[in-house]
Amino acid sequence: TTYGEMLAFISEGGGGDLRQIGVKPGDVVVYSISGGSALGAAAFITITAQTIAAPLDPNVTEVDASGALEQFGAKHVLLFDGIESPGLEAAAKSTAGVAIHRATPLGPDAPGLFKLTAAADGGSINEVPPLVSSERDVGLLLRTSGTTSKPKGVPIRQGQLGRNGLLLSGTIETFEDDCCLN
Repeated sequence: TTYGEMLAFISEGGGGDLRQIGVKPGDVVVYSISGGSALGAAAFITITAQTIAAPLDPNVTEVDASGALEQFGAKHVLLFDGIESPGLEAAAKSTAGVAIHRATPLGPDAPGLFKLTAAADGGSINEVPPLVSSERDVGLLLRTSGTTSKPKGVPIRQGQLGRNGLLLSGTIETFEDDCCLN
């Protein structure tokens, strides 16, 4: 998947345009996927570029998932076909006001990309303004382990994510002509 294909996927009207599943600006989308895969990277980029991503481990318990959904005020849960996350799915089903959506990976011809299926009719995509984030917007919500008390939510802004990416790129000395295989 090229940068251009990823950009087209997450752009207005693209296959990853979250408005097609009813996401509005500032909505929190909780999802569960293993890291270190093209699908995990594309899911993170897709959600974070448009709204607030809250990734959870696929092995999260129902109790912890319920706590995260409540703490983050989540409105959407995105479950990926082929990735079992029974705790998150059970928590989402028992939490009022949370819509459960599905994502089906497109396969080896489009690594990382997926088809979205809304829980119900999300309304007209044209009724919602394009989902665009600025550097001051929260792009990512993480939870602490809660070893000293209840887990805390940690908001990370878009600008912080971008600066972190630049620092990592500089540290491993990647350049614009490099091709990375993950």
